Amino acid sequence: MIALRGEWVATPDEGTSGVRARAGVRWWRWGNVAPFISVAVIMGSLFFIAFSKMEIRRLGYSVWKLSREERRLRDVERDLQIQLAKAMRPERLSEVAHAKLTLRRAERGQIIQMTEAGVALEQ
Repeated sequence: MIALRGEWVATPDEGTSGVRARAGVRWWRWGNVAPFISVAVIMGSLFFIAFSKMEIRRLGYSVWKLSREERRLRDVERDLQIQLAKAMRPERLSEVAHAKLTLRRAERGQIIQMTEAGVALEQ
């Protein structure tokens, strides 16, 4: 046994291969572990930064893709509104009324307009 800083340590020839003899003695010191912890913190920080940048890039692509889809849907909506406006123009309605529904234009005196006061106005 060899005394180191007031603690007894087993020598390699005693069969314990340099392990401290007393069980309650700390086998590590903060000075021995601090470099490993600092390297682990630095590596963790670098991985976090890399992951954050990748996530920002992925979200940017998602926003770009969604904006492209929104633009396409707005174009489709605009086309449908144009088609509806063309189908609802008065000349087209008149043509459909004569051709498919066999309706004819109202003559004078056929339409009676009712007002809120209960007065009927002929047109």
